[in-house]
Amino acid sequence: MCSQGVPAIRNLKDVVKVLKTDHERIIFLETRLSQVESTVTFAKKHGKETLMHVDFITRS
Repeated sequence: MCSQGVPAIRNLKDVVKVLKTDHERIIFLETRLSQVESTVTFAKKHGKETLMHVDFITRS
């Protein structure tokens, strides 16, 4: 468990970097509605709990 806070990801390219850390949770700041399910599934496969900032989910 990491005690440095929760990493917030604005760009999907940064997901891979965060998945390699000890953080148990990650926050997605921006994403597309069509990507939510696959992004959450991908993070869960790597043992991460995900949180979404709903104000920044856009329709594609």
